[in-house]
Amino acid sequence: MARRKRSFLRRFLTLILIAVIVFCAGIAILLATGKAQKIDGVVYIPSVRTSVDINNGDLILVDSEYEYRIDKTPTVSVSARKNRSYKVRDNDIRLRAVTVKQLNDLFTEVKKTTGANCFCVNSGYRSREEQDAIYNERIDSYGEDRGSALAAMPGHSEHETGLACDLVWLADDGSVDAINTVGAYGELAADCWKYGFVQRYKADKTYITGISNEPWHFRYVGAPHAYIMEREGLCLEEYVDYVRDYTYEQPLVSRGGDGSEALIYFCGGTSITVPLMKKHSVSGNNIDGFIVTVYP
Repeated sequence: MARRKRSFLRRFLTLILIAVIVFCAGIAILLATGKAQKIDGVVYIPSVRTSVDINNGDLILVDSEYEYRIDKTPTVSVSARKNRSYKVRDNDIRLRAVTVKQLNDLFTEVKKTTGANCFCVNSGYRSREEQDAIYNERIDSYGEDRGSALAAMPGHSEHETGLACDLVWLADDGSVDAINTVGAYGELAADCWKYGFVQRYKADKTYITGISNEPWHFRYVGAPHAYIMEREGLCLEEYVDYVRDYTYEQPLVSRGGDGSEALIYFCGGTSITVPLMKKHSVSGNNIDGFIVTVYP
C-alpha cells in the first residue's frame, strides 16, 4: 500500500512538472514571437471576447445614445442580502449582487462615521416595461422636453442594468426626505467612491448626460474608476472617452478604496490584452471595446 501511494505521488508530481514546463515554454514562445509582452514583471497575453461581451460589465455606458442590450439582468433581492446599516423600501427591490455588497460596505462606513442608518434604497433594478411606464408618466405630466430630462427612455435607463439605485432618507417615524437635505449626505457623497459608487447625474453635467440633477441616483462602477471620475470631475460619458488614451503599455494609474494602486487601460474591438496570473477585471463599455483593470 505504501509503495503504491509513493508510485502515485511520483506520477502526480511528474505530471505537474510536465504541465509547468509546457506552460513556461508556451509563455516563452509567446514572448519570443512578440505575441506576449512583459512589462514591470507582468506578462500580458492576447485574449478574445465576443461582441456580446462589449455590452456587459460594471462600466457599460447606458444613456440616450447607447441602449442596454442584455436580455436578462442577473439580480438579487436587496432585502435578503443587505445588512442593518441602511433600509430598503420593500422586498421587491433587486440589484446586481456586487451592487448590494458594496452598498453594505458603504453604509456600514457611513453609519460608523455619522451614526446615520436611515438611508433607504427606494428604487433599484427596473424591467423595460417598468421603465416604459415611468417614462410615459413623466412625458404625460411634464411634456416631452421636460419629461425626457426627468426619466430615461425604456432601454436607455441605468436602472435596467442593476448597477444603479435611487436613495431617500426614511426616518424611523416613517417620514421621507430627499437625501441631500440631511447632514449625513455629505459623508455619503464624499466616501461613496471608495466603494465604487458615483453620483451619476450632476447638475453641471446635464448638458452631457441629458438628465437633470439627481443627487439621489448612485451608480456602481468600481472604486478605481470612481476615484478617477471624482478626481477629474468626469461623468461616465466623459470617462469612457478619457480611458481610450491609455494602453496596457502605458496604463492609467488609479487607486482602490483601500489606497492600493490599480492600473486601467482600454482595448478596442474584441481582441484584447490581459495580464497573466494577475488579478484583473474586464468590462465592456457598451460601445466598441473593453476597459481592463489590473489590481495588486
